[in-house]
Amino acid sequence: MKRTLIVGLFACSMLLLQEHRSASAQPQTSQGDKPTSAQSVKWESFENIRVLRVWQLESTDTYPQIALARVSNQDFQKFVQDPNALVTFVNKHKVFSKDVRAATPWASLMSTNYAGDPDEWLLTLSHGKTSMMAIASQPD
Repeated sequence: MKRTLIVGLFACSMLLLQEHRSASAQPQTSQGDKPTSAQSVKWESFENIRVLRVWQLESTDTYPQIALARVSNQDFQKFVQDPNALVTFVNKHKVFSKDVRAATPWASLMSTNYAGDPDEWLLTLSHGKTSMMAIASQPD
């Protein structure tokens, strides 16, 4: 039951992400904090970790702010054992518009049929108004 719920929540977040992408492809009438049609979000590398700041498609006042991170299995294991290391990484590289206070909860979306350790993980980072960060991880 819990796995189904987690997978369902992750699928919903991916649908919302797709909706945001299609909405950002439409011409924008307001400049505000949103990128213009000539701008787009791009993967950036920090300490061998690639980050995509999806939240930049919206204004800095829109919550939750979502970012994706591709991490090695070694970095993933480090972050799972010490979530404060992930918080430090996120704040050091300004992944979100405001600093994160804590990382909780963490949900891993790995199938029981998966054999061995994955080479990379995709982390979905959700930063709320209270500066708490929720993480969903899946093998990539």
